[in-house]
Amino acid sequence: MRDCAILAVFFSCGLRRNDITTLSLKSINEQAKLIFVAQSKGRQDRIVPIAPEALELVTYYRDNIRPKLMNFSSGDYLFLNNSGLQYTGGQITELINKYKRRAGVSKPGASNLYRHTTATTLLDNGADLLTVQKVLGHASVSTTQIYTHVAVRKMSDDYQKFHPAVQNSSLYIPFNHPIAQSRF
Repeated sequence: MRDCAILAVFFSCGLRRNDITTLSLKSINEQAKLIFVAQSKGRQDRIVPIAPEALELVTYYRDNIRPKLMNFSSGDYLFLNNSGLQYTGGQITELINKYKRRAGVSKPGASNLYRHTTATTLLDNGADLLTVQKVLGHASVSTTQIYTHVAVRKMSDDYQKFHPAVQNSSLYIPFNHPIAQSRF
């Protein structure tokens, strides 16, 4: 359940590996469905939305699993390793790689693979580039733009599906034009 909650937060929120390791019990705002990420890359704080299902997994872990892992050295870190301590970055990478192998995923990368998937999924489903920038915690939108290459396929598909020039060529070609006469 802990591993599932960690992976759900990775995908839902697009967090960095270090962000996951430093989340505290106070980082979760259940009512607003938000996670507070303190001192992320560039020493910037940010607030990130979390999907309801991911939040449900996190709260279940926090309330039912975490107490069984706790010891005097646990502190208020949200996610604890099997020794009841704060996860290290290397342990998070091992955890992700374990589940990637089980799923048959051979793409390189661990937590950055999740960030990439979160960004491209948001863009493919119509999210604004500035929204994705804020979710990922990028200082510059130009950093976020690297994820738009995957969204080009969706743009092309949407163009073919929705643009009036594709749907109705007679909008641009008069009926008396030789091309139009050969089509009709």
